[in-house]
Amino acid sequence: MCHKVSSAIFIDTKIEVNLGSDMANEISHEKRMVNDPKMQELLERVAKRIAAVSDRKDLSYYFNIVDEKSSMLLLYPEAAFILTAA
Repeated sequence: MCHKVSSAIFIDTKIEVNLGSDMANEISHEKRMVNDPKMQELLERVAKRIAAVSDRKDLSYYFNIVDEKSSMLLLYPEAAFILTAA
């Protein structure tokens, strides 16, 4: 169920989780992930600190590094973070 308030759209948490999982799944099948335990550990340490102060304590957070030329942070519902490596 979606509720529109002003310019924001609120999506039911279950729908948000499913959307995020689907998007993260799609990216992980289309892109190559970086296999560097030290980089992954650093990302998880930093990202967990950010997640700890999130208002969305009801969500699980996942962190991955995608092997791409550009550098950006992609944030999906269900908080599937995918950081690209330049």
